[in-house]
Amino acid sequence: CLLSGDQLRIANDLKLMLDRLSSIKRIIRIYLERLEKLLASNDLHESFSSINHSPIRTSNSNLQVKNNNKK
Repeated sequence: CLLSGDQLRIANDLKLMLDRLSSIKRIIRIYLERLEKLLASNDLHESFSSINHSPIRTSNSNLQVKNNNKK
């Protein structure tokens, strides 16, 4: 099957566009993976932060302050 010059150019352009789209997909996948890691890290920090500010932790801190004041 022989292709004319125009058909070859169109086929080549399509191949280049598909290659470019593949590159863009790869870049987007990398950014999404980074974003997922960042969000997971942020969730972890928020979890630790909520533990540090939990009512039990706060009441323990208050007890320590009250005990120190009694001395």
